[in-house]
Amino acid sequence: MESTVNAAGVVNTTEVKVQIRNGSAQIGMGDGTIDVTVTDPELFDIPNKLAVGMKLPLGEAIANIGGFRVKSTITENEVIDREEITTPAGAFKCYVVKQTSSGRVMGIKSESTIKTWYSRGVGVVKSETYGNGKISSSSVLTSIEK
Repeated sequence: MESTVNAAGVVNTTEVKVQIRNGSAQIGMGDGTIDVTVTDPELFDIPNKLAVGMKLPLGEAIANIGGFRVKSTITENEVIDREEITTPAGAFKCYVVKQTSSGRVMGIKSESTIKTWYSRGVGVVKSETYGNGKISSSSVLTSIEK
């Protein structure tokens, strides 16, 4: 997966690799990794059969980023649409999941919304993160290795 982040007008592209096992995720980005643990492992589960309007689990996730512990509470998690999208990895029929979370980072309250496009048998095909009503980062599936 290739991720593009726009911070202060600068666009950086980095390769992102995600591994999920037993309710924990390890996200490798460039030279570093982020470890994410959830209080309810179902937060990482995406059912095989989705439908627009379907509510998905709510809960808490804790990320360890560069020695900082960041706790987020998922307050909304719902399938909002069904779309066909095309990426460098191909064309995919996807369900769009909107997930809103709130938390504190170094004592500062934050809220973000993530829209994720899931394709059955593939997983995440596209993702967009929004903060303060503006897109702050996005990712798109560029290839599939078997």
